[in-house]
Amino acid sequence: MTTSEKESEVVSRTLELLLKDPAHFDSLEIAACRDELLAQAQINDDPSTAFRKLEETLSQPFSNALALEPSGTERCPLCNWLYDWYQDGSPSLRHFVLSFIPVLVWNYTLRYKKRTNAAGYEACMLLIYNDILAERRKDGKPPPLALPSLTVPSSYHAPGHHHRASLLANMQAHMCLDGVHDTVYAPKCGAVRPEEQTGVCATN
Repeated sequence: MTTSEKESEVVSRTLELLLKDPAHFDSLEIAACRDELLAQAQINDDPSTAFRKLEETLSQPFSNALALEPSGTERCPLCNWLYDWYQDGSPSLRHFVLSFIPVLVWNYTLRYKKRTNAAGYEACMLLIYNDILAERRKDGKPPPLALPSLTVPSSYHAPGHHHRASLLANMQAHMCLDGVHDTVYAPKCGAVRPEEQTGVCATN
């Protein structure tokens, strides 16, 4: 079997997987296809062209599968796929992943509005965002960010009496008394709960 035929076979198998009900996704099977696609594209005479073809072939079915519940949860193998390829560092792979940011944002917004699980979308976007920021800094750390304060009015709220006595306000007061500045470094792997990181960020 030629390289082209092997690549076509892996693409066809991946498309079949993406057309399944996400509730029946096999994370190991999807991870195997992901790794085979990467291997086949890398041994191509022109890897960048191979990745562009993958993007053209997989973008729509991948987007559709990413939008269907239970995709987008902390155990979503597609979110894991995106972050795994982003971490690879290849410009072609990163271009592939970043092309799905609008899909992630759109579906995250819809899930948030419905108050349904969107931990996978959120974790994936935060991890990519933190990686981009860390790369721009010489020390490899994300920039400091200010703790939000409900005691200060914003375009989204006017502070009430209960806000001034909130746990967050008390915590900030203690930080000031202890000589701690009101900025902290964002966690390296994003503002994600530990149980979500295992499901979303683990590299299979």
